[in-house]
Amino acid sequence: MGLETGTGIGDLVPTNPLSTDAVSAGDDHIRLIKTVMQSITFLKSIQTFTASGTWTRPANVKKVIVYCQGAGGGGGGGSVAGYSGGGGSSGAIAIKWLDVTAIASATVTIGAGGTAGAAAGGTGGDGASTSFISAGPLTHCLAREGRAGTSAPFPGLIHDRSLSIGDIVFAGTFGDYGSPPFAGGQVFGARGGAAGGASDLNALPNSGGGGGGGFSAPGGSGTGGTGGSGYLIVLEFGW
Repeated sequence: MGLETGTGIGDLVPTNPLSTDAVSAGDDHIRLIKTVMQSITFLKSIQTFTASGTWTRPANVKKVIVYCQGAGGGGGGGSVAGYSGGGGSSGAIAIKWLDVTAIASATVTIGAGGTAGAAAGGTGGDGASTSFISAGPLTHCLAREGRAGTSAPFPGLIHDRSLSIGDIVFAGTFGDYGSPPFAGGQVFGARGGAAGGASDLNALPNSGGGGGGGFSAPGGSGTGGTGGSGYLIVLEFGW
Protein backbone atom coordinates (compact mmCIF):
# COMPACT_ATOMS: atom_id res chain seq x y z
CA MET A 1 0.00 0.00 0.00
CA GLY A 2 1.40 3.40 -0.91
CA LEU A 3 2.12 5.93 1.79
CA GLU A 4 -0.62 8.55 2.08
CA THR A 5 0.31 12.22 2.22
CA GLY A 6 -1.01 14.94 4.47
CA THR A 7 -0.28 17.62 7.03
CA GLY A 8 -3.19 17.13 9.43
CA ILE A 9 -4.72 14.37 11.52
CA GLY A 10 -7.67 14.13 9.13
CA ASP A 11 -5.29 13.19 6.31
CA LEU A 12 -4.14 10.00 8.03
CA VAL A 13 -5.82 6.73 6.96
CA PRO A 14 -6.47 4.54 10.04
CA THR A 15 -6.25 1.27 8.07
CA ASN A 16 -2.70 1.97 6.84
CA PRO A 17 -0.27 0.32 6.71
CA LEU A 18 -1.77 -2.98 5.59
CA SER A 19 -0.66 -6.24 7.15
CA THR A 20 0.77 -7.25 3.77
CA ASP A 21 2.96 -4.14 3.52
CA ALA A 22 6.68 -4.37 3.98
CA VAL A 23 8.22 -3.40 7.32
CA SER A 24 9.78 -0.37 5.67
CA ALA A 25 6.26 0.91 4.85
CA GLY A 26 5.49 0.87 8.57
CA ASP A 27 8.60 2.96 9.19
CA ASP A 28 7.39 5.45 6.59
CA HIS A 29 4.03 5.71 8.32
CA ILE A 30 5.67 6.37 11.69
CA ARG A 31 7.67 9.20 10.12
CA LEU A 32 4.48 10.60 8.58
CA ILE A 33 2.72 10.55 11.96
CA LYS A 34 5.63 12.44 13.53
CA THR A 35 5.43 15.06 10.77
CA VAL A 36 1.71 15.49 11.28
CA MET A 37 2.07 15.75 15.07
CA GLN A 38 4.65 18.50 14.71
CA SER A 39 2.26 20.49 12.52
CA ILE A 40 -0.31 20.63 15.32
CA THR A 41 -0.19 23.75 17.50
CA PHE A 42 -1.86 24.54 20.81
CA LEU A 43 -2.17 27.76 22.77
CA LYS A 44 1.09 27.57 24.69
CA SER A 45 1.51 30.97 26.30
CA ILE A 46 0.40 34.61 26.26
CA GLN A 47 2.49 37.77 26.47
CA THR A 48 0.89 41.13 27.25
CA PHE A 49 2.63 44.45 26.60
CA THR A 50 1.50 47.64 28.32
CA ALA A 51 4.80 49.40 27.56
CA SER A 52 7.14 49.31 24.58
CA GLY A 53 9.67 46.48 24.53
CA THR A 54 10.87 43.40 22.66
CA TRP A 55 8.90 40.24 21.96
CA THR A 56 11.10 37.14 21.90
CA ARG A 57 9.76 33.91 20.43
CA PRO A 58 9.62 31.17 23.07
CA ALA A 59 10.94 27.71 22.24
CA ASN A 60 8.62 25.58 20.07
CA VAL A 61 6.25 28.48 19.31
CA LYS A 62 5.36 28.37 15.61
CA LYS A 63 2.44 30.75 15.17
CA VAL A 64 0.98 33.72 17.00
CA ILE A 65 -2.08 35.92 17.06
CA VAL A 66 -1.08 39.54 17.62
CA TYR A 67 -3.71 41.93 19.01
CA CYS A 68 -2.81 45.64 18.73
CA GLN A 69 -4.75 48.55 20.25
CA GLY A 70 -3.80 52.10 19.28
CA ALA A 71 -3.78 54.87 21.87
CA GLY A 72 -6.72 57.23 22.24
CA GLY A 73 -6.78 60.90 21.39
CA GLY A 74 -6.98 63.58 24.06
CA GLY A 75 -10.17 65.53 24.69
CA GLY A 76 -10.51 69.16 23.74
CA GLY A 77 -10.80 71.86 26.42
CA GLY A 78 -14.10 73.59 27.09
CA SER A 79 -14.68 76.98 25.54
CA VAL A 80 -15.64 80.17 27.32
CA ALA A 81 -18.18 80.68 24.53
CA GLY A 82 -20.35 78.01 26.08
CA TYR A 83 -19.51 74.52 24.85
CA SER A 84 -17.72 71.67 26.49
CA GLY A 85 -14.84 70.17 24.57
CA GLY A 86 -15.27 67.22 22.23
CA GLY A 87 -13.99 63.81 23.29
CA GLY A 88 -11.01 62.19 21.61
CA SER A 89 -11.58 59.09 19.47
CA SER A 90 -10.40 55.63 20.43
CA GLY A 91 -7.50 54.00 18.64
CA ALA A 92 -7.92 51.26 16.07
CA ILE A 93 -7.74 47.54 16.83
CA ALA A 94 -5.73 45.28 14.50
CA ILE A 95 -5.48 41.48 14.75
CA LYS A 96 -2.88 39.43 12.87
CA TRP A 97 -2.37 35.64 12.49
CA LEU A 98 1.35 35.16 11.91
CA ASP A 99 3.76 32.31 11.23
CA VAL A 100 6.84 33.10 13.35
CA THR A 101 9.04 30.09 12.57
CA ALA A 102 11.48 32.46 10.83
CA ILE A 103 11.09 35.32 13.33
CA ALA A 104 13.24 35.31 16.47
CA SER A 105 12.02 38.60 17.93
CA ALA A 106 10.02 41.72 17.19
CA THR A 107 9.93 45.30 18.40
CA VAL A 108 6.73 46.21 20.23
CA THR A 109 5.80 49.88 20.31
CA ILE A 110 2.94 50.91 22.58
CA GLY A 111 1.31 54.18 21.59
CA ALA A 112 1.10 56.99 24.16
CA GLY A 113 -2.28 58.57 24.82
CA GLY A 114 -3.01 62.00 23.41
CA THR A 115 -2.48 65.05 25.57
CA ALA A 116 -5.35 66.98 27.12
CA GLY A 117 -6.63 70.14 25.48
CA ALA A 118 -6.07 73.29 27.53
CA ALA A 119 -8.92 75.32 28.98
CA ALA A 120 -10.57 77.99 26.86
CA GLY A 121 -10.96 75.78 23.78
CA GLY A 122 -7.54 74.14 23.53
CA THR A 123 -7.16 71.27 21.08
CA GLY A 124 -6.14 67.91 22.49
CA GLY A 125 -3.28 65.85 21.13
CA ASP A 126 -3.55 62.78 18.92
CA GLY A 127 -2.58 59.45 20.41
CA ALA A 128 0.15 57.27 18.89
CA SER A 129 -0.05 53.98 17.01
CA THR A 130 0.81 50.55 18.44
CA SER A 131 2.86 48.13 16.34
CA PHE A 132 4.61 44.74 16.13
CA ILE A 133 7.65 44.93 13.81
CA SER A 134 10.32 42.29 13.13
CA ALA A 135 13.77 42.70 11.58
CA GLY A 136 13.82 44.07 8.07
CA PRO A 137 11.89 45.98 9.24
CA LEU A 138 8.61 44.17 8.51
CA THR A 139 5.46 45.62 10.02
CA HIS A 140 3.20 42.69 10.81
CA CYS A 141 0.57 44.45 12.92
CA LEU A 142 -0.22 48.16 13.22
CA ALA A 143 -3.14 49.82 14.99
CA ARG A 144 -3.49 53.52 14.21
CA GLU A 145 -4.01 56.06 16.92
CA GLY A 146 -7.13 57.85 18.07
CA ARG A 147 -7.41 61.49 17.13
CA ALA A 148 -7.90 64.48 19.38
CA GLY A 149 -10.99 66.46 20.20
CA THR A 150 -10.50 69.86 18.60
CA SER A 151 -11.99 73.28 19.20
CA ALA A 152 -15.14 72.90 21.26
CA PRO A 153 -17.44 71.17 20.64
CA PHE A 154 -15.92 69.05 17.85
CA PRO A 155 -14.84 65.45 18.65
CA GLY A 156 -11.91 63.37 17.47
CA LEU A 157 -12.28 61.54 14.16
CA ILE A 158 -10.95 58.10 13.24
CA HIS A 159 -8.45 56.90 10.64
CA ASP A 160 -9.52 54.82 7.66
CA ARG A 161 -9.24 51.08 8.30
CA SER A 162 -6.78 50.70 5.42
CA LEU A 163 -4.16 52.71 7.35
CA SER A 164 -3.84 49.98 9.98
CA ILE A 165 -2.28 46.58 9.27
CA GLY A 166 -3.83 43.25 10.24
CA ASP A 167 -6.02 40.40 9.06
CA ILE A 168 -8.91 41.99 10.97
CA VAL A 169 -9.06 45.74 11.62
CA PHE A 170 -11.56 47.81 13.60
CA ALA A 171 -11.10 51.49 12.89
CA GLY A 172 -12.02 52.75 16.37
CA THR A 173 -14.84 54.92 17.72
CA PHE A 174 -15.49 58.62 17.17
CA GLY A 175 -15.43 60.89 20.19
CA ASP A 176 -18.65 62.58 21.27
CA TYR A 177 -19.54 66.20 20.56
CA GLY A 178 -19.37 68.66 23.44
CA SER A 179 -22.59 70.08 24.87
CA PRO A 180 -23.78 73.60 25.67
CA PRO A 181 -24.19 74.46 29.36
CA PHE A 182 -27.50 74.68 31.11
CA ALA A 183 -28.54 78.15 32.19
CA GLY A 184 -26.52 79.18 35.21
CA GLY A 185 -24.59 75.91 35.47
CA GLN A 186 -21.63 73.98 34.12
CA VAL A 187 -21.70 71.07 31.74
CA PHE A 188 -19.07 68.38 31.71
CA GLY A 189 -17.41 67.54 28.45
CA ALA A 190 -18.24 64.84 26.00
CA ARG A 191 -16.95 61.37 26.73
CA GLY A 192 -14.18 59.93 24.62
CA GLY A 193 -14.37 56.93 22.32
CA ALA A 194 -15.14 53.41 23.51
CA ALA A 195 -13.06 52.41 26.56
CA GLY A 196 -12.15 56.03 27.14
CA GLY A 197 -12.23 58.30 30.18
CA ALA A 198 -15.26 59.97 31.69
CA SER A 199 -15.99 63.62 31.05
CA ASP A 200 -13.16 65.93 32.11
CA LEU A 201 -11.16 62.90 33.36
CA ASN A 202 -8.10 61.20 32.00
CA ALA A 203 -8.57 57.81 30.36
CA LEU A 204 -6.99 54.93 32.26
CA PRO A 205 -3.53 53.77 31.12
CA ASN A 206 -3.67 51.05 28.45
CA SER A 207 -7.39 51.52 27.98
CA GLY A 208 -6.88 52.63 24.39
CA GLY A 209 -9.92 54.90 24.45
CA GLY A 210 -10.08 58.63 23.87
CA GLY A 211 -9.96 61.11 26.73
CA GLY A 212 -13.06 63.02 27.79
CA GLY A 213 -13.56 66.63 26.77
CA GLY A 214 -13.38 69.56 29.16
CA PHE A 215 -16.38 71.33 30.62
CA SER A 216 -17.68 74.83 30.09
CA ALA A 217 -19.36 77.11 32.56
CA PRO A 218 -20.35 80.76 32.35
CA GLY A 219 -17.16 82.76 32.66
CA GLY A 220 -14.78 79.80 32.69
CA SER A 221 -13.80 76.51 31.12
CA GLY A 222 -11.95 73.30 31.97
CA THR A 223 -9.26 71.21 30.40
CA GLY A 224 -9.88 68.05 28.42
CA GLY A 225 -8.79 64.58 29.48
CA THR A 226 -5.76 62.65 28.24
CA GLY A 227 -6.25 59.65 25.98
CA GLY A 228 -5.56 56.12 27.13
CA SER A 229 -2.30 54.50 26.03
CA GLY A 230 -2.38 51.47 23.74
CA TYR A 231 -1.53 47.87 24.47
CA LEU A 232 -0.56 44.67 22.65
CA ILE A 233 -1.24 40.98 23.34
CA VAL A 234 0.55 38.03 21.72
CA LEU A 235 -1.17 34.62 21.86
CA GLU A 236 1.52 32.01 21.20
CA PHE A 237 0.80 28.63 19.63
CA GLY A 238 3.15 25.66 19.56
CA TRP A 239 3.80 22.42 21.42
